[in-house]
Amino acid sequence: MYPAYWASVIVLGALALAGWITDHRPTLSELLANLTMLQHGMKIRDLEIVYWTLWQELVFYVMIGCFAAVGITYRRCLGFMAGWVFLLLVGERLDISVLKVVLVQFSAPYFIGGMALFLIYRFGGSLLPWLFVGVAWTIGLIQALGERPPAVVRFGEALGSALVVGVISLIFLVMILVAMGKLEGLDWKWFTVLGALTYPLYLFHHHVGFLLIQWLHPVLGNRVTLPLVVGVVLGVAWLVYRLVEVPLQPRLKSALARSLRADA
Repeated sequence: MYPAYWASVIVLGALALAGWITDHRPTLSELLANLTMLQHGMKIRDLEIVYWTLWQELVFYVMIGCFAAVGITYRRCLGFMAGWVFLLLVGERLDISVLKVVLVQFSAPYFIGGMALFLIYRFGGSLLPWLFVGVAWTIGLIQALGERPPAVVRFGEALGSALVVGVISLIFLVMILVAMGKLEGLDWKWFTVLGALTYPLYLFHHHVGFLLIQWLHPVLGNRVTLPLVVGVVLGVAWLVYRLVEVPLQPRLKSALARSLRADA
């Protein structure tokens, strides 16, 4: 995660310090904290609005790392998901902040659903994994329909309930088809290329996209600006993948592997 992320922080930080991104001028401490990807734990503002999900992923990886240290089995995985759902509901019911943070409240349904679908993919479908998929889907919908982020409170509803239900349900449906092996006949080669671009695209699309729109829209209008911005942002994502992730990820992985050995 880190090579492309570091590139994102450096580029967006430079744009902000240059005055091209005007919503917030980061301080040195904010830039340094964002480079660690731990800024949420320090209660420091994200340099880029999309970074909040990366904290959710980090917490999940820590949870799974602790679980793996104990030993992951099929039954333990079922118990882990059951405990996760139970404590998640307790945290919501009693408004226990520490549980909401540790259990990544907003993202938990999708992590739990993904774990259950992996069990179905690996061991075949049975009652309990499917129940967890259903529970995860239900909690995800309830959270999405009940959540009112600050932007929605300020500017009004942006998405209708039917659209929210449809998008979340479609995501679950696609992953269910993957878990059941129904999409194995598709040619996945170009999906691999797109998949490699999704992470750098996610990191750069927001501010870079809006900056380009601000520059181009007054001159080119809607019909030209939209496809041009999409193409440029995809190009930026490809460059980050080729120039940052491809050369640095193997080196970082190798360095981490060496550091975990006693004779490093």
